[in-house]
Amino acid sequence: MDRLNRQVKEAMNNTMPKEAVFSEFEKQQVLNRIKNKSVTSHKKKRNIIPKTLTAAVLAGSVLLVGGIAGTQLGLIGGNAGEDTTRLERDLQSFYPNLSVGEMLNGWELVSKEPYEGKEPEKLGLLSAEFKGGAQITGTLKYHDETHEKYPGKLLFLPDQLSLNSLPVLDGYYPDLALSSEDQEYVRKIFGINGEVNIPNITLKVDSYKATFIKGQTIPDEVGVKEVMLPEEDNDIIATPFEILKDNNNKLILPEDLQNIYSQFAESKNDGVLAGLSPAKVFQLYFYAEEIEDYETQYALFIDDEQYIKVFPTYEDYLDAVMNPPVPVQGETLLDKVKRSQLEERIINEKEAGVSISSGEEGLGFGLSKNSRGIWRVNWMPIQ
Repeated sequence: MDRLNRQVKEAMNNTMPKEAVFSEFEKQQVLNRIKNKSVTSHKKKRNIIPKTLTAAVLAGSVLLVGGIAGTQLGLIGGNAGEDTTRLERDLQSFYPNLSVGEMLNGWELVSKEPYEGKEPEKLGLLSAEFKGGAQITGTLKYHDETHEKYPGKLLFLPDQLSLNSLPVLDGYYPDLALSSEDQEYVRKIFGINGEVNIPNITLKVDSYKATFIKGQTIPDEVGVKEVMLPEEDNDIIATPFEILKDNNNKLILPEDLQNIYSQFAESKNDGVLAGLSPAKVFQLYFYAEEIEDYETQYALFIDDEQYIKVFPTYEDYLDAVMNPPVPVQGETLLDKVKRSQLEERIINEKEAGVSISSGEEGLGFGLSKNSRGIWRVNWMPIQ
């Protein structure tokens, strides 16, 4: 029997080299046989060894050949369960060792769970939500509805310094998406209505959501608390100015500006405004607020076609003024303007703003130059 075992062993060694490698043709043959479940019959030969041993040797041969074939063809071993292993590795790398309530870059993790209730072990979906605060600077990028990957999406591409102030893992450089509500808000501020890149934009954000989806790269999402005017640099011309008030603290206009206001209120022809600085258009806007002349105030908004009209008609605007979604309590915006330091800021040939600052408080009022070269008020001007 020992001699028989040695013979079988030698036969197997002679049949299979140490490193058995299937040719591409042999691989295809194995695959075809597995696929078609076909077995080729041979003429019956005289059994040299007992049937029980023949079955054992045959089983061993099948296991050996099948194992090599499976490894070579990727059917057994190497790739079996690899997706699960890779998924587990991916999930483990999604904010590893960070539990709810712990901090990352000054942000608190408030939830970490399957994305929209999906089972991560099946679909590989996870989300992590943080609360905190940061001021980030980068490029605002809008893709219109024809974009293949991000149709109708407004993205924010933060600079490296900004990434360090967000709950972002080392070595990860995400583009940031804005919530649908924030997208509409920011688009209105900048009058965005088509493909555009706007550099050096600063946002204050107070929420952060990261999402893991197996096999995909999707932007993280931030909640916008405030849109900031660009930091002052050599390209921005800043000029302080004051408004006039009477003894009852009512805003009034200098005589020359009062004449212009009267002409514009009557004609609504913006040719009357030609040559006025952003600071003077700003004063016209708040004078209309003071005397509750909302029709003239509405006429001061920019009317070029590329800008989205928040209120398509004066009636829509008047209804919003008379029935605000959140009733004004305490100090109004006009009150803040009257007690604040004002500064005209020319950003470039077509963009300007008025800084409204008092102590630690600060607001920006945006204006744009229309196609006729006349400064007009942005829709949703407060920034």
